[in-house]
Amino acid sequence: MRPAWFWVLPALGVIGLLWFIYFAEFTAFSRREGQREEERVRRESSEPGPSGPVAGTVRDAAGRPVSRLPVFLDAGHGGVHVEATDGEGRFRFPPLPAGRYRLVSGPKGPLAGADLEVPSGTTDLEVRLTPGLALRGRVLDLGGRAVPGEVTVRPENDADHLAARTLPGPVLVGQAGEFRVPGLRPGRYRVRFLGPGHEPAERVVTPQQEVVLIARPL
Repeated sequence: MRPAWFWVLPALGVIGLLWFIYFAEFTAFSRREGQREEERVRRESSEPGPSGPVAGTVRDAAGRPVSRLPVFLDAGHGGVHVEATDGEGRFRFPPLPAGRYRLVSGPKGPLAGADLEVPSGTTDLEVRLTPGLALRGRVLDLGGRAVPGEVTVRPENDADHLAARTLPGPVLVGQAGEFRVPGLRPGRYRVRFLGPGHEPAERVVTPQQEVVLIARPL
């Protein structure tokens, strides 16, 4: 007669195999469900909003409305809508097809312009201008003397014309060759000097740098 363990050991092996198969199937099922949920969330987040206008209010860092500020909306295919905020900081663009659009605002003094993505049909958008960074530097000739002229700042990517609209306009170089460009967001910029009797001078910098541009005579 065979001992009891002779039958117990095979039974335990079968039970262990069944548990292994169950655990493997459960893990595969959980992974498939997780992938389906991720796909659902990704699909829902990429679905365009309803067609309609885009409207809202531009406010400064303290929450006050900003009036007479240009706001730009990329309508796709190279088209750009331009509106200016009214006395209460409000703007409104005409109805647009369903989709997502890029909206940028101009800067306001030391406040940096905004750059964000919005869905069509958004009519309660609040655009906040934030305290910007200042780019400081000097323009000198080869002898270390100040050179008069003006400095402009553009995005490092020259093809991003919409981002350029969030930047301040040209600033004049001071008597000591100094310049200061306020209202910049973090990033990399192409700073360019133009002055009479000198070649253009250009560098790619960040606002945290102290910039020195060397202007060579023509």
